[in-house]
Amino acid sequence: MGHILPLNLTVEKMSDIDLEKNFVKKPVIFGKQNYYPVFAKRIDKFKDFLFSELIDVNNIDDFVMGGVTTSWLIAIAILDYSDNEFYKAEMVTLIKENWDEENFKNFLNYIKNEQPFIEYFK
Repeated sequence: MGHILPLNLTVEKMSDIDLEKNFVKKPVIFGKQNYYPVFAKRIDKFKDFLFSELIDVNNIDDFVMGGVTTSWLIAIAILDYSDNEFYKAEMVTLIKENWDEENFKNFLNYIKNEQPFIEYFK
């Protein structure tokens, strides 16, 4: 299966330290959205950070493209690039506890045709 979110190869080649340093720069070098897939691939190191970003109200309310929010991009990146099933299950719990019902319903509608993703929410 191909990935939903593209992986920026320049960002992927960065060390963990460079990822963290560049992500906090304003504006973020290469854009925030390009870091989430890399953070998700390295979720063992960045789980707490990703989960914090996932439930941050600013990201939940930050529409980046149509109805897609930054939090959705984070969730999709984790589903798309992480191999850790436990973290994915933990992410689903966080989403259910922290996103409002309408946002959650819209997210499920958005990913409904991605069978491997939607399975985590059943």
